[in-house]
Amino acid sequence: MLCAVLVLFFMGLRLAPKPDLADLIPHSTAIYAQDGSLLRITLAHDAQYQLWVPYQEIQPKAIDAVKLYEDRYFQWHFGVNPIALIRGMVRTYMGESRQGASTITMQLARAIYGIDSRHILGKLTQITYAIWLECRYSKREILEAYLNIAPYGGNIKGIGTASLFYFNKTASQLTLPEAITLAVIPQNPNKRLYLSTQNALLKQARHRLWQDWLKLHPQDATYAADMALPTQAIKASNNIPFLAPHFTDALLKEKFHQPAIHTGLDLHAQATLERMVSSYLRNNSQLGIHNVSAMLFDAKAMQVKALVGSADYFNANIDGQ
Repeated sequence: MLCAVLVLFFMGLRLAPKPDLADLIPHSTAIYAQDGSLLRITLAHDAQYQLWVPYQEIQPKAIDAVKLYEDRYFQWHFGVNPIALIRGMVRTYMGESRQGASTITMQLARAIYGIDSRHILGKLTQITYAIWLECRYSKREILEAYLNIAPYGGNIKGIGTASLFYFNKTASQLTLPEAITLAVIPQNPNKRLYLSTQNALLKQARHRLWQDWLKLHPQDATYAADMALPTQAIKASNNIPFLAPHFTDALLKEKFHQPAIHTGLDLHAQATLERMVSSYLRNNSQLGIHNVSAMLFDAKAMQVKALVGSADYFNANIDGQ
């Protein structure tokens, strides 16, 4: 009877109305061109770049790499891994190097509820909320949320954001070496932030995960040559696009603040229109013309294909914005 009551209680928790985990996490807004290229990404209200990417749009190998590195028993525990907790406590009190014992669920609980887990009371609170999350949400929902809040250094959060900033591609397009590289960064983002050929810590972490991966997926040994290549030295700020700014401004002013806005803007047409505007100004500046706006509109599709709102978005003298 006790078991039956417990089962009914936990079923009730799972079925009871609850907010989507996505609603508990601040989101950036990403605006895409017709071909899927990123035009612009905004800061979330907590000043983080944080795109929400649905589980099914993340490369499966990237998901498996994160679980293998962060929490290989994720599918079987109830939010807490008691063995890892005890091992971590013993190592800490024996004066040995500290070893992380937080599961993926515990890390998600800390991020969502703002828990300071550096002391005993905070750790107990984190454990309580992790179990609470496991009771109310499925493993897939928890893993999806974690993948979207994982820290990648600076103000970059989430594997979808990191994929765009570091590799200029979506999370669904990641190769196995790229997925393994991203999987090891959240555990120590400050030291593994820059994908540098000189970053020994990043290379060592990648190598350890790669060896563990091969034990489970020996058929992927064909990627060995790619894994041996040094990671590119990429600074995230270099990969933040800011294209067609007047067009994206207009969309954001309309309060289209969903995670993704897909438009009909044609980047080739946009570049052509910008060149035409520059040429027109050069040829007519002696006539006193110093500013131009132009729009290319597809009346049949009812879509804006290109838009230039002023000669120079950043020129305050012509009220460029």
